[in-house]
Amino acid sequence: MILLIEHNYYMIKKTIIVAAITISACLVVLLTFEFFLRKSVSYITNETLEQTKGVVQFDPEFLVEYKGNNRRLRPNVKVLIHNHYLSGKDVSIQTNSFGFRGEGLEEKKDNELRILFLGDSITIGDYLNQEEVFPWITQSILQSQIPTKSISIAVAALTNLGLDEEVSLLKESGLATKPDIVVLNFYLNDSRPPWGFSGETGNRGWLRKRSLLAETIYTRLIIGRASCRQRELRFSWIDMQNKLDWQNNKSDFLKLANSAKYDWGAAWDESSWVVVENGFKELKNLADEFNFKVFIAIHPVSFQVYANFIEETPQQKLKEISNLLKFTSIDLLPILRTHKKEDLFYDQCHPKAFTNKLIAKEIAENLNIFN
Repeated sequence: MILLIEHNYYMIKKTIIVAAITISACLVVLLTFEFFLRKSVSYITNETLEQTKGVVQFDPEFLVEYKGNNRRLRPNVKVLIHNHYLSGKDVSIQTNSFGFRGEGLEEKKDNELRILFLGDSITIGDYLNQEEVFPWITQSILQSQIPTKSISIAVAALTNLGLDEEVSLLKESGLATKPDIVVLNFYLNDSRPPWGFSGETGNRGWLRKRSLLAETIYTRLIIGRASCRQRELRFSWIDMQNKLDWQNNKSDFLKLANSAKYDWGAAWDESSWVVVENGFKELKNLADEFNFKVFIAIHPVSFQVYANFIEETPQQKLKEISNLLKFTSIDLLPILRTHKKEDLFYDQCHPKAFTNKLIAKEIAENLNIFN
């Protein structure tokens, strides 16, 4: 009897030890994966509110709020984007009371020239620190060129906006900044509606808010399947670029543009220009009503920059529409093509820090005509 009890005790003890070792090993593996993800995957942490410090968000688009179908930056927050998926940098982002990236705006002065930059991810540049992004570089250049005026800027921009959403953002909060000039930064997919809101990932519980491993598994396995078809449609050009001689053959370039018709290739689709014309007309009406000048900065896709021929159909069309509405416009393709031997972009459209300097210099030189 005693031997049986001792045997059972031994077996229970052995089972507990094995279970403890197994659980410990699993925890070590999970913590290792968590550590790896925090060093290699893009995520954000809130640096503003004490109750949300330590909460992570897997999506590299930082803290946003939803107003109906519209996405907006939360006002008066400061976040840190870790390992941004484009630049690999840790980027500090702060927003002002308008929900725009940057410092707060004071009451407008008599000698102040206020410029509002309107755009998408290219304009907000949330993958670079603020001083590396062209709106702020433009401000610095203009301030040195026009010392008699106080140059201030507002940056009304957010990742994944189209022209309709940009004009809505201008009406909703941009006009309240009382801009003298609105610089609309037009990219070639701006006729398209936004894709893939981060809100589609559902309500995030305690674990998903604090563990990148849990968020990664949920996003990749569950949400990834649901949005697979959307990604196939929008990004089929990514595979095509390696199959076509777009750099030397104009016909292949146009095939590539057609494969990107749900993204930047929309600018080669004649039907997309109806959306652009309507958006520009609304912008013209706002400019007349609120007494600001409109400046259009046309941002190219990288394939236009690196091609061994000039394909500028969208730029010509956009300049034509701008001229009819008496907007000043600047085509950034020529200046970027003069540097085509350099590594200018992180991907098909997002400019590196050096490229942001080129863009800022070009915009500043042309904005000087309003002085």
